Amino acid sequence: MAATPQERKKFINKGMSLVEEGLPGWFGTFADMMTLLFAFFVLLAAISTIDPVKLQNMADGMGKSVGKKEELDNQSMSLGDIHKAAAEMIEEMKKDSETGETPVEVTTSPKGVTIGISSDISFQSGSAQTKPGFLDILKKIIPTIQESYFQIAVEGHTDSDQLPKALR
Repeated sequence: MAATPQERKKFINKGMSLVEEGLPGWFGTFADMMTLLFAFFVLLAAISTIDPVKLQNMADGMGKSVGKKEELDNQSMSLGDIHKAAAEMIEEMKKDSETGETPVEVTTSPKGVTIGISSDISFQSGSAQTKPGFLDILKKIIPTIQESYFQIAVEGHTDSDQLPKALR
């Protein structure tokens, strides 16, 4: 309830402040403006004509920008196909190897297919230079990886040895 002018004078004379009940006065004006804006845009939508071709082009453009996944070709490899191809590649590498062993290992996990390469064949300890046989292994792996449309993450890990002072 709003205070009468006489009650206001009493509060002011006593040095007290008067707290009004209800919402501030600008709230009503703001609510009216929002209602009118809503009505305006509803009317605009009601009287507009929708061109199906433009609507489809807009939807396609929005889908691409938001990250809609594109359909992959039927020729792309599934995770199972990649694992199978990588396993066949390893078998070929074992045949080519003198010992019948290969430094490459293939595993499947929920994250995808992992092709692991032994650190013994890739780098010297404390060095950033690859060993000569490492590039040959990579050249055998690359064709299998290139056939897929999946994301590829290359990860590497260091050893616990101290780097030479020249490399620090």
